[in-house]
Amino acid sequence: MKNKKMLREIYTQQGEAIFRDKKKLKNVVAYMRLDKFENNLLMRAIDCDVATNVIEDVTSIEDSAQVEAQIYRLTSEYMWDSTKAISAIEYFTYAKFGEVVKEEVQQAVKGVTLEDFSVYLMSAEEGKVNEQVKVAQCYEMGMKSDLAKAFQWYLKAAEQGDASAQYNVALCYEQGKGVIENLGQAFNWYLKAANQNHIVSQREVALCFEIGKGVRINKEEAFKRYTKLAEAGDGDARYDVARCYEKGIGVKKNESLAFKTYYNSALQRNLAAQYKIGLCFLNRSLQLEQNYDKAIDWFMKAARRGYAEAQVELGNCYREGLGVAVSHREAFYYYFNAAKQGHVEAEYIVGEYLESEIIGTANYNNAFIWYEKAAHQGHIKAMFKLARCYEKGIGIAKNEKMAIDVYMMLAQEGSSKAKSILRSKGID
Repeated sequence: MKNKKMLREIYTQQGEAIFRDKKKLKNVVAYMRLDKFENNLLMRAIDCDVATNVIEDVTSIEDSAQVEAQIYRLTSEYMWDSTKAISAIEYFTYAKFGEVVKEEVQQAVKGVTLEDFSVYLMSAEEGKVNEQVKVAQCYEMGMKSDLAKAFQWYLKAAEQGDASAQYNVALCYEQGKGVIENLGQAFNWYLKAANQNHIVSQREVALCFEIGKGVRINKEEAFKRYTKLAEAGDGDARYDVARCYEKGIGVKKNESLAFKTYYNSALQRNLAAQYKIGLCFLNRSLQLEQNYDKAIDWFMKAARRGYAEAQVELGNCYREGLGVAVSHREAFYYYFNAAKQGHVEAEYIVGEYLESEIIGTANYNNAFIWYEKAAHQGHIKAMFKLARCYEKGIGIAKNEKMAIDVYMMLAQEGSSKAKSILRSKGID
C-alpha cells in the first residue's frame, strides 16, 4: 500500500500529464525502488498503456464496467494473468481515486485459462502468427512467467514478418530478457520492424546509428532517419532533428534551424522541447532574444506536465528572482516536485531548504533524508552534508564511523577536502 500511496501523492500534486508520459513515469517507478517483481509488473504495464488508459478512460472507481474493461484488455490483448492485471491496474486506479479495485470486480474477472492457453498453443504450433504472439505474451506476463519461452515464440512470429513481434525480439536482445544480451541482433530486429513502418522501431534505429548501439556509428544516417520521421509529423523525432542541428550531429550546425525546430516540437507538446525553448529565452541561446516572461511560460508548460528539469529551472527562477518576484516557498514547491521524481540536484536543494529556516522551522530529520537520497546518487555536496549530519548528529543519531565511511568514499573519488578532514582525524 505504501507504494500505491507514493503514486497517489505524485498524481495529486502533479496531475495527469506525468502518467501519460511513459518515459517520465518509468523514471518515477524506478525511483520508487520496488522489489523486482513489482518493478517489472509496473514497467510492463506502462508499456501496455495501462496508466494512460486508466487516466483517460476510467472516470469513476464506482463504475465496475470501466475497471473490468481495462483488466479484460490486459488479459485478452496481452495475455496477462488476471491476478497480475488486477495488481497493475490497481496501482493506477489508486493513484487517480485513492481507492483499490472492488472485491466484486476482482472476483468477476476471468483471465486466460489453461484451456485458452492450450488452444492458442495448438494454433501457434501450426504456424499462426497471431497465436504465436499470444503464446509469447502468456509466457511473458501470464500465469507462469518463462521469459526464455516468451522470446522463442516472439522469434517465431518475428521470422514470419510480424512487426510487433520483431520489435519485441529486439527488446529481448537489448535487455537480455529470455536470451543473452546482443545489441547487434537487437539492431537487426529493430531495423526489420522499422522497415515495416513500426514507428517506435524507426526511432530506435535512428538512435542506434547515432550512438553506435549494435551498429557502427553513422550520424548522417541517424539525422536522415530522424528527419523522415519528423516530416511525417512525429514531434519527438522533430526534437531529435533540432538536437542534431544544434550540436552538428550528422548535419552542419545551424542554430537558427535548431531553435525553429525545437519550437515546432514544443508546439507539439514535446516536454524536452518546451523545456529547451524556455532555456533559449532564459539564456539568449540559439536566438537573440532574452525574455524571462517567455522562459517562465515555457518552463511552466513542461513543469505542469511533470518534467523535472523544468521544475528545477522554475525553482531557480523563483529563488533568484528571474522574471518573477523572489519566493522561496514557490521555489521549494518546484524543487520538491522534481526531487520526488529522483532529480538529484533537486534532492540536495530540498535538503538545504529543510535544514535552513528560509521557509519555516528547520526540519533536520527530513533534511537528512533528502541529503541521503542525493548522496546515494553520487551528489558530492550531498555526501559532505551527509557526513556532517552523522558527525554532528543533525537529523540522525551521531555516528562517527558512518561519517568516516562517507569521507573515505569521497577521498577515494579524489576529494582533497575529504582527505584533509580524514587527516585531521588521524586517518591517512
